Amino acid sequence: MANDLKRTLADMVFAGAGAQSLLDLPRDAVMKELELDLTLRLATGAAAGVGTLSEGGILSAIRRIEIVADGALTLWNVDPVSLWVLNGLWNGGWSQRDALAIPGPAGSNTLQASLELPFALPFCDNPNVTLLNAQALTSFQLRVTWGAIGDLTQTPNDTTIAATTAITPTTHEILGLSPRSPFAAFKVTQIRVPITGASTALQVELNRGNIMRGLLFQTRNTLNGVLDLNDGIINAIAIESSEMNRGLFVHRNVRLTDTDGTARPAGGFEIRNNMRRLYGVPDYYTVFAGQQQAPAGATYLTGFSQLEFMEDKRTSSAIRTQLFTRLNSVLNVSAPAVTPEVIITQQEIIPAARPRAA
Repeated sequence: MANDLKRTLADMVFAGAGAQSLLDLPRDAVMKELELDLTLRLATGAAAGVGTLSEGGILSAIRRIEIVADGALTLWNVDPVSLWVLNGLWNGGWSQRDALAIPGPAGSNTLQASLELPFALPFCDNPNVTLLNAQALTSFQLRVTWGAIGDLTQTPNDTTIAATTAITPTTHEILGLSPRSPFAAFKVTQIRVPITGASTALQVELNRGNIMRGLLFQTRNTLNGVLDLNDGIINAIAIESSEMNRGLFVHRNVRLTDTDGTARPAGGFEIRNNMRRLYGVPDYYTVFAGQQQAPAGATYLTGFSQLEFMEDKRTSSAIRTQLFTRLNSVLNVSAPAVTPEVIITQQEIIPAARPRAA
């Protein structure tokens, strides 16, 4: 008989700017999800940090989150801002993410955010089509790369990230299943694409060999040294593939800005409305004001465009890439800002493998 289990693991304490904290995850059950609760503590001495704040908010205190199995299989490798947006889309609502506030002189504050790394397939009628049988692994590790106070605010002055800042991981597992049980796996990784100039056909090669269920495009640049989410970088996105004995096939072709004289607003009116309609989320979040009843400036979707291939919540609608000879994202891009960049978050299903020997 299988039993549902949740357990809180040891805190991962802030290790310093650019440093990496490692945590071995349990390997005695089947993993459904890992929740990460960030508690960010900021402290100020004589002079408080000033200037532009990161549009990643308090999540900019983390640069990268990775989960690696068997030492070499990377199942998760994401920035926390993209992860938080994906969580909101998949869940149809937003998890906690306190607004970034720099404490005044001789002050301190505590801010919190919550992230989820699902192993069960999110936004799916049958989420248990993917799970992770950790019992079959020889190693299973969570890796967090920490940010710096300069990632949060333009001029930190005497404000610092306190040493008591920590991430608390909580597992959601299933006990009692056979160690030989085979499952498909959910894999989420990223491609970073620096934009060096305007292009109407910037080719980005995507992963092949698995099943592609979605692609999240984050468009960003640097403003006064911190993250700025920018809707003015991508004008259009096409997803194209080729396979043996078949010519070019275009899976998606969407415009985000006015590339054909139709006065479309920057930020992709059609793609954004489809995201709101498909996932059932209100677009009422701003990184500075926190959760509220109406947009004020940038919303949670600013800088993000999700192409969902499982719009009916069925894996049969996802793109099977095993026989593809080519799978590309073709971007029409501008370069309107300092160090513009596109981050593509690939969301894949790895088909179930044969069970290992006992």
